[in-house]
Amino acid sequence: MPRIPGRRPNGAAPRPPDAALWPTLAVLTPLVAAVSAVLLLLIGHGLRLAGTDAGLGGSVVTAGRVLAFAAVLSGAVGIGALMGTAVRRRPAGPESGRRAEGRDAA
Repeated sequence: MPRIPGRRPNGAAPRPPDAALWPTLAVLTPLVAAVSAVLLLLIGHGLRLAGTDAGLGGSVVTAGRVLAFAAVLSGAVGIGALMGTAVRRRPAGPESGRRAEGRDAA
């Protein structure tokens, strides 16, 4: 069977081209920011300990702190989005409650 561009194999509607962009950013942004923050903080404190120009070491440490803040903030936004998705896709209704009660009793 020939593949038709824009159609998914299971017959579902095609996804927009940027559909994977937001989940990718939600995962990669905190990771890259955290790794960069650690490296900049290590380099900045190393420069301070080495006694080089105080302005350079302080600037690198400040950049590391900003990246650490960005990592925490983007991680919190990602976790919030994940929780929102979990709440929206949670099965609702009396039947789902009965299943939970049955699992607790077993």
